Amino acid sequence: MYIVYKRGRSWAEPAIPQWVAPFLPRNPTLGVADLQENRNQGKRQLASLVYSFKGITVLTDSLVAKVLVEKHPKDGHLVARGIRLENGTDLLGRETILSAGAYRTPQILMLSGIGPADTLEKFGIPVLLDQPAIGRNFHDRVLIPTIWQLKNASAGYAKESGNPVFNQSQYTLGAFIDFMTVTSLEKEGLAIAIAEDEGSVPDPAVHPLLKQDRAHSSHLLQYSGVSADGSAILMISVVFINSARGSVTIQSSQIKDAPLIDPNFLGTNVDRYAARETIRRNIKLLTSDETIMGREVVAGELAAEPLTLNSTDEQIDARVREMAGACYHPAGTASMGTVVDTDLRVIGVSGLRVVDTSVFPVSVSANLQVTVYALAEQAAEIIGSTMNKC
Repeated sequence: MYIVYKRGRSWAEPAIPQWVAPFLPRNPTLGVADLQENRNQGKRQLASLVYSFKGITVLTDSLVAKVLVEKHPKDGHLVARGIRLENGTDLLGRETILSAGAYRTPQILMLSGIGPADTLEKFGIPVLLDQPAIGRNFHDRVLIPTIWQLKNASAGYAKESGNPVFNQSQYTLGAFIDFMTVTSLEKEGLAIAIAEDEGSVPDPAVHPLLKQDRAHSSHLLQYSGVSADGSAILMISVVFINSARGSVTIQSSQIKDAPLIDPNFLGTNVDRYAARETIRRNIKLLTSDETIMGREVVAGELAAEPLTLNSTDEQIDARVREMAGACYHPAGTASMGTVVDTDLRVIGVSGLRVVDTSVFPVSVSANLQVTVYALAEQAAEIIGSTMNKC
């Protein structure tokens, strides 16, 4: 479609010179690429369809109440013997592996007596291992949608316009998104935000957010779902960088009671700066007279008080607070280095491992799913090699 060409051209317009660099080979993690969806013959390829279930028994509608942990009779160290289901059934095994995700894994650990002592004591759970780091270090990406009015609805840029192009087979599966554009934040402004958070000027040669070009944000234009007549399109922005940390904890001693989640979104100057600059780049792309999108396609933001090139930081921050939400990429609540070791073993408990996004201590600038597959493959190698030695 012509809008695809116009959008691609707009990323390299003079109005946004910092985006020319992503097209160069020296920045292989940045730039514009086709949006990937893992499908085969029209069907989403889930892990359950690709990996063999040979030798695996799946219990559906079964809540895990706790991990069965006891003290070794000889030296008193803690050993995991299996799990207890919510219905009282005990399942014993040589290795217990928690893969309940960043919300439920810390909950199960706490209900098993492994976690912050003050929290466990509050709910009458016997403390087997005081581990304050469990449930801490929660992080998720911020997703910010904004809606943009088209100059000419009849041009056929949105699915709802009736443009027959959208009836072609390539548009019948998945989201109406063609490209994902990944950008990096301007380092001078990022360094100022870091200094405000950390209380000192960061060294750009060693600070992890500054020492190399990183993928900080992604931008996706979706051509459907926001207007009945095809007069608007949606910009979906995901901020990969996040320095704020939230928490997950329990609200009772019962697994049926959902964990309490405090994501602490936008809780640092770095995160607020990253979100603000991500939206400001969208404004430049879509409304500047120096881009094709601004000159020919987009009239402006569809909002009571539309953002413009002249919008202040405070106005953009207000829009971010209004629209931002979770990207549903939670991680960090049983982090490697504090809760688990490099073999994914829970520190202080034999026979217990965590294999899910809980173990990621920091954010990765990518969709977490592929990272989880890599983690699981590595975990299988680690566990297999351990079993072979015994």
